[in-house]
Amino acid sequence: MVAYNASDVAELLRKIGANDQLLADAYVYGTITEEQQESRKIASLHKDGLLRPDDELGDYRVTAELKRMLNRLMRKQSSYRQLSDMGKVIDTLDDMVKDYRLSVQSNLQDDAEYYLDQLDDLLYEAKDNLNVSLDNMHHAISSQFGFVSTLSAKVRENERALQYAQKLLTELQQIDPESCYEWADWSCPSDFARKVSGFVYWFNQTLPRLRFIIDNMRLSLFRLRRDEKQASLLRNMARYLHQHPEFEISDSLFDDERLPQTLKFAPAIALKSYVDTRNSETEAPLVAIVQAMRKPASVENEIKREESELELESIQNWC
Repeated sequence: MVAYNASDVAELLRKIGANDQLLADAYVYGTITEEQQESRKIASLHKDGLLRPDDELGDYRVTAELKRMLNRLMRKQSSYRQLSDMGKVIDTLDDMVKDYRLSVQSNLQDDAEYYLDQLDDLLYEAKDNLNVSLDNMHHAISSQFGFVSTLSAKVRENERALQYAQKLLTELQQIDPESCYEWADWSCPSDFARKVSGFVYWFNQTLPRLRFIIDNMRLSLFRLRRDEKQASLLRNMARYLHQHPEFEISDSLFDDERLPQTLKFAPAIALKSYVDTRNSETEAPLVAIVQAMRKPASVENEIKREESELELESIQNWC
């Protein structure tokens, strides 16, 4: 038993597709201004919960649900900090399971179907929130700068992400998923038992994945701190050299008469990606290099075997 049907969902999707450019502008630019030719469309989208009025009169922006969905799909911002407490989710599920069991045992099919749908929605939302959190967290640490554009900001982001991940792992480790099997410790329908076992299996697979992400976070944070330290040293060196022009090396230093002969640089070498075979001066060195690079013929040394005499004795028959 659901409160909507497929035609309502299809109608909403068609409305989103028909106003794709309007919704895209509101999402990308933050707000859109209500115009005369767009007033009906904006009013219809506002009625369907896709747009909401902004602070300024006549401005609209996408609703939080639609923006959150687009942020997840576009990986636009660090949305790995989900406002969900798995302990509270387990408590809520426990209450729903009690209501569902009582409805089944009382032969109230409509109520049982309602509680089963509520249970399925809550399980789906809890798993989806945590999966999205882990996916975005892994994307934030594995990409070059994640959701920021500077090295120092990336270090701070990874430090906060690591702290959040460690806290999340501590909270999840305090939950015993095997105790959820007690929800199905009665003659329950197979659909309900399958949902419970699927949730326990997913939970047991999530903890190793989170530990793997934490290990990658620690390694990435170590490398970032090392790179940040090297970048800081290079910036300080460049700033010092900029303030002291006497340390600048001239391109014509090899011609300076005040420089001792032992310290003079040779003139710059003209580098090329090929060898000019028409130049007779490079012919002899080039032939020598080619001859040296050729694989010498391997000569097998003959192994001299040692010789020794073999004494034969006659065999006597003892008959």
